[in-house]
Amino acid sequence: MRKTAAMVWLAFLLLALPGTAFAGEKGRIPTTEGTISAIPSNAERYALQCKNYLSGLKRDGVSVLVANTPEEMTEYISSALPRNNYSDVSVTLKILGEKIGEDSYTDDFKPAVNGTYLSRDGKDGQFSVILTITNINNVKEQYDVRNSIKIVSIPYTGGSVNSLSSPEKESLGLIVTGANILSGTWERSGDKWMLRGPNDQYAASRWAFLDGHWYLIGSDGYMLTGWQLVNGKWYYMDVSGAMLADTVTPDGYYVNASGEWIQ
Repeated sequence: MRKTAAMVWLAFLLLALPGTAFAGEKGRIPTTEGTISAIPSNAERYALQCKNYLSGLKRDGVSVLVANTPEEMTEYISSALPRNNYSDVSVTLKILGEKIGEDSYTDDFKPAVNGTYLSRDGKDGQFSVILTITNINNVKEQYDVRNSIKIVSIPYTGGSVNSLSSPEKESLGLIVTGANILSGTWERSGDKWMLRGPNDQYAASRWAFLDGHWYLIGSDGYMLTGWQLVNGKWYYMDVSGAMLADTVTPDGYYVNASGEWIQ
């Protein structure tokens, strides 16, 4: 009886020890900390190697020069993963968009946008990667290793708009670089309209968003109508000066939600 009681007490102590793990406990590799079985399987070893790799990728990001599309990113990460030396381990790779929940992702892969003379800093891209590591001999032993990764854009280091040649400037049409105007007063000048901004100065070469509509002010300070080439893109302003968006223009061309002509 004493020997039986001692064995029960010993079993209780082993179960109560913090950090005790069992070889049968399998699941997703945690992103922070977790329990690893005393003798890890090959699948578990490789999952931990991939976890460390993705952590470094999250820290450093991927240069836009290396990859900037889902297809390019799939090829790059597949080639850069730690070498799989285990014949009983398989790995699958998924490239998704932004993480929006514990296990939810959008399909919106966001490529990086390099800087230009109009927006010098550019904008980094964003995507998520999920690696599924599986023990071929026991498909129930499976690990998901995931992380969100940025695509590092390249800032513009060239000259300003003023440094462009005349043909280059003409190909862009009206160049608008100033901040949008959000309030002001329209003033008639003959058969044209001018916009006096909140600083009591007339606007020129600017976009204005007033009463729920976008308006374009030309370099001469007058409101523009009809087709207008702005920073290399075409927009259509109706007879009131309001920009058309997500519709077909009177002459039969489609403009998207941003007002840009889709060629």
